[in-house]
Amino acid sequence: MLWELNPTLNIWSVATATAISHLAALLFITLCIALPQNINEKTKLCAAFCVCGALGFYGITLSVSKSFLVVWCMFASFATAASSVLQQPIYNTLNEFDKTATMTTANVIVAGILMVWSIAYNYEYKTCFFIASLLQTGTACVFFIASFRRRR
Repeated sequence: MLWELNPTLNIWSVATATAISHLAALLFITLCIALPQNINEKTKLCAAFCVCGALGFYGITLSVSKSFLVVWCMFASFATAASSVLQQPIYNTLNEFDKTATMTTANVIVAGILMVWSIAYNYEYKTCFFIASLLQTGTACVFFIASFRRRR
């Protein structure tokens, strides 16, 4: 996508931007995993990262400047990587195969529907990223609501 909008970028520019965002995600994830011991706090962190991802994806749809586009992509990549890694302990604490399999299947179904829809009807990247921002917002709401479950 970055090459489509700015063909003057070389592979090192794109690779560096992606590597920086993933490195930032890994460093911040290490801090977040070490700090909260309570599962409810981790779900709140997932909600916060999903909101960051939604802002990043929505920023991509609004971006007209090439330099801001790289920043929005790094922001969305950082948030998506962080929330997906933080979700793993949440899945593990459920200890029920049915719930974990249901969540994983739901993620796969949503991704498949998005891919088929974008190819069949409207392969404009801004529309796809707008839908991704809506999905991230919905996921943030689910994690935020789940963070208030009763403690035993």
